[in-house]
Amino acid sequence: MTDIIEQALNIANQHDRLIQESLGLNLLATGQSWVITQYQIRLNHDLVLPRDLWIDTAIIELNRFFIVRRFTVRQGSIAYIEIDTQFALFDLNQRKMGRINVDDSRLEYILNPAKSPSIRGLRRQLAETYQSVAHVIQAEDIDANHHVNNLVYLRWAFAQLPSSRWQQAQLKQVQVKYLNELLPSDQVQIDTLLRADTSSIIEDQVVIRNVTQAKDACIIGLEWQETK
Repeated sequence: MTDIIEQALNIANQHDRLIQESLGLNLLATGQSWVITQYQIRLNHDLVLPRDLWIDTAIIELNRFFIVRRFTVRQGSIAYIEIDTQFALFDLNQRKMGRINVDDSRLEYILNPAKSPSIRGLRRQLAETYQSVAHVIQAEDIDANHHVNNLVYLRWAFAQLPSSRWQQAQLKQVQVKYLNELLPSDQVQIDTLLRADTSSIIEDQVVIRNVTQAKDACIIGLEWQETK
């Protein structure tokens, strides 16, 4: 899944360049970058995907604080995965969020509001703690913005899940909320919270905590459909 998301983000960069070339419109100024604040990922089929896939992208929401892109991973008319990704503008020099200039009339040509975003709030929930482990940030975890890459959090979370989850249930939805950045020197703790549920829908959480700052860095919600 992280490989698919990585390809989608590459397509988003290509889309940004196309917008700049065709409309002369650049939403980012010098010294600014996009950071991802939330994901909502819906899996319509099993993770065994066909080889020949297309990834479509559209900006479905835009305001002064963030943009939301929808990626559709499809083969023909069959949508296998839908990913709503919320981006915020980040000032690399001041290391804080900035505001997007939404006063340009050309924005109407890049916005596709026909599809409403599905991103909703996410917070730590009470659940049975399966395990809590310390984790050391590696050099390859750091991206061009000098903090842990957004996809690394997902890889950490998937690695902590018990094999029984993958064997007995099918992953249907993933929600990710980034709260605070992780820097190379930060100490990390990963809490895996498994919900014991008698229904066919199982909801788990993985909370990645910045121990150095005593703050939650990321919350990942996982929804499964029981198969056994």
